[in-house]
This record gives sequence, C-alpha cells and structure tokens, in this order.
Amino acid sequence: MDNRNGSSTGAGASERSGASLQTLHDAERNGAAPAPAPVESGVEATPRRRRKLGRMEQLRLLREYEALPQGEKGLFLRRMGLFTSQVSAWRRLRDDKFVNEAPKRGRKAAPVNPLAKELSDTQKQLRKANKRLEFLEKVIDVQKKISEITGIPLKAIDFDEDD
Repeated sequence: MDNRNGSSTGAGASERSGASLQTLHDAERNGAAPAPAPVESGVEATPRRRRKLGRMEQLRLLREYEALPQGEKGLFLRRMGLFTSQVSAWRRLRDDKFVNEAPKRGRKAAPVNPLAKELSDTQKQLRKANKRLEFLEKVIDVQKKISEITGIPLKAIDFDEDD
C-alpha cells in the first residue's frame, strides 16, 4: 500500500504510472510547471489559462489569421490557443461593425417612455393641488365654526359640478 494516496500499487507498469501521476499531482500542488506538452509540427502546444481578449486584440488576431495561407491557419490557432469557433464569432461581429457599435454588456436599459416625464410632472401638480384643497377645506370648516359662534352668516357658495 502506498502511503501517499492510500492505494495499493502492483508491480510493473501500474507502479510506474502511479508514481508519475503522483509526481505530476505534487508538482501541481507545489505550483511547479507541468511537464512540457507534446510537440506537434514543430510547435509546442502548451495549455493556456482562460483569458479575455479586447475587441481590438480580437480584430488584430482575425486579420493575422485571414492573411495566412490555408495550410498555416491551424498552426496559428494552436500557437495562439484559439478555436475556429472563436474566429467565426469574431468574424460575425466584425461584419456587424462591432468595433464602433458594440453592444454593451450587462443588463439592457429599460426603454424610456416619451410621456413619462410629462406624466410625473402632472402627478406632482395633482399631489400639490390635493394638499392645498385639504388645507382650504380645514380653513372653511374653521370659518363655519367662527360664523356659528359669532352669529355672522356666511354667504353660501354653490359649486357647480361643471367647474
């Protein structure tokens, strides 16, 4: 039984592969660089961390990619760590003039109603008029009470419902 991973390893190939897996695991844990990747066509394919490319960088890479002859495009993609689907998406965006008129990321702004400002102003005026009306009704009530106490009659005002 191996003390490090708690599994028993047999003799021969499984012992070698177990040891190599363990050393790779230890190297990753210690922050050491992993073993070099296999070399294909003279270009070493190294694993890359995920990165975000700016629009201008995408456009530059797209121009370089399209300038290459057909046989070298795959090498370019491997060297840069890109996929053909990314290049296709960039090409679609470029065709839609994405550099100058790119859509903003995040939530879309709510559509603005052109009458919203006028409505809010009207509602504000209505609230103000209602407050004034309540105040004046209280003043009239006080005047009625004073009129009853003093015996001075008030002039009756008829409000038409058309006013």
